[in-house]
Amino acid sequence: MKKHLNGNHIFLFAVICVTILRLLLTKGLMVYFVTGTQYDDLMQIAKAFSIADGNWLGKYGPMTLVKGVGYPLMVAFFHLLHIPYILGFHILYVIGCIAFIWAIQPIVKNQGILFLGYCFVLFNPIAFSSAITKYYRDIMYYAVCMIFISLSLGLLIHRRGKLCALLCGFSLAICILCREDGQWLYVYTISCLLATLIFNSISNKKFDLSFMKEISCVVLSYSVVVLSICAINYKFYGTFVTDEYNSGSYAAAYGAISRLHGESGNTQVVIPYSEREKLYNNSEAFAELKPFLDNNNPQFEPWKIVNNDYRTGYFSLVLRDAIAARGYYKDAKTTNEYLNRLAEEVNTYCDENDGNYYHKRNTIVSRFYPEYIPEILKSTVQAIKNTTHLSNISCIPIQCEEDDAYLRKFETFTNSVVAGNRYMPSGEIIENYHLVGFPRQMQRLMRVIIIIYRIITPILFIVSIFILLYKAIATFKAYSEHSYLYCISGLSLLLLFLLRSFMIGYVDATTFSAVDSPAYLAGSCVACIAFISLSLSVLTSDLTTACKNDQTK
Repeated sequence: MKKHLNGNHIFLFAVICVTILRLLLTKGLMVYFVTGTQYDDLMQIAKAFSIADGNWLGKYGPMTLVKGVGYPLMVAFFHLLHIPYILGFHILYVIGCIAFIWAIQPIVKNQGILFLGYCFVLFNPIAFSSAITKYYRDIMYYAVCMIFISLSLGLLIHRRGKLCALLCGFSLAICILCREDGQWLYVYTISCLLATLIFNSISNKKFDLSFMKEISCVVLSYSVVVLSICAINYKFYGTFVTDEYNSGSYAAAYGAISRLHGESGNTQVVIPYSEREKLYNNSEAFAELKPFLDNNNPQFEPWKIVNNDYRTGYFSLVLRDAIAARGYYKDAKTTNEYLNRLAEEVNTYCDENDGNYYHKRNTIVSRFYPEYIPEILKSTVQAIKNTTHLSNISCIPIQCEEDDAYLRKFETFTNSVVAGNRYMPSGEIIENYHLVGFPRQMQRLMRVIIIIYRIITPILFIVSIFILLYKAIATFKAYSEHSYLYCISGLSLLLLFLLRSFMIGYVDATTFSAVDSPAYLAGSCVACIAFISLSLSVLTSDLTTACKNDQTK
């Protein structure tokens, strides 16, 4: 008994020590701030300011409900608790890593191996990327995804746990409120719950009604969070949505416009100029936007970057700005009335010319055409390669150029330091992105970690796939609950990684470049690293157990 307790104490002590080291590495990171992005960094951090002041998301306008509230809420939460910005989000990731080793503990009995598995996910290099260490949701998304994936895995492996189910639903809601492209997480949730329900039913030789409680807990906690945000938005703006960018009247209007692809053949132009000209003559609502979209308007002309036309990934935001310029973003009611009128007129025009246009749709997701398949597959393979090779990940600070007093306002609010060339009142320019002393040493250590992972991760990913195949064959020949739980867990993580990679590939092929961006690869990187850690931990644990059994004999 004493030996067992000492082993637990050693394990706990080791976890605490390596976790402290991991959090100390944040000293080597600085915030990357893109100050001119009204729909990205600046918009999201401004919402955090507004929440902290008690004004929710601020005055209603085209940017108010354009993206989820998860990130601004978390930044405001850290501000109120005086938690440094970068440290706070890395603590979230650490929580996800702790949840991960709790989840896999039933199939990885050896504490030493469990500790190594923890270290492997803990030092995931994606967290050190300067490209996602910014005033934007990317710094949060990978962390909350890790929490959600670990809790879902915990339900799958432990097969019980109402608290885990409640937290799973809660973390799923936070993920969706952080980024709107949460289809891959929905699929994973449903798959894990169904797999557990089926496994429990087979084991008990009857339908497992008791597990329906866990399923209900997931649905309940998810619904409470999402509906609460909808209710708050309704109170402040009169519209019952989490965000009005991906649903409701805006999605209907954009979906209608995106039916008019024409014959341009360019996957990255949602509606070419020739089709816009036709639509101006057939839709009074759309014609109101012509002075802004196609009249050499200096606000909109810079966005014509693909053959002097609007790129698909940006047109959805350009459209909002044009509608706002026309004066329809006074309040949610006025906006929705115009958008519904626009959607109806465009859909009517398309339906009357049914042979020439895409079917009716209600989404901002880029259209799919069969001829896109080769490019989508190519981009998907590239996304897998870039994720496993940890491409374009660097911890070297990315500097901005901005007025010192302006940057200090954000630094004070977030208790963090922005990397940049600072323009001082005296006219002097100060380079504030060179680290010295302890932070410099932490940065060097992160660079070493990135290099190590970049070398071993592609190899370990292939090895993990073979481990999964080997265990699947062994389970088929001689069933054991331990092997089955690993196979279904490992397969779920692998498929989750591939699904996310496919989504990134789809965006890259049809909307805008994504496969080279750490921001897009962060979620898939978490799934990949978790898959490798689980596979290697299970194999090593099995080999250790086999060796002990041989010695006993």
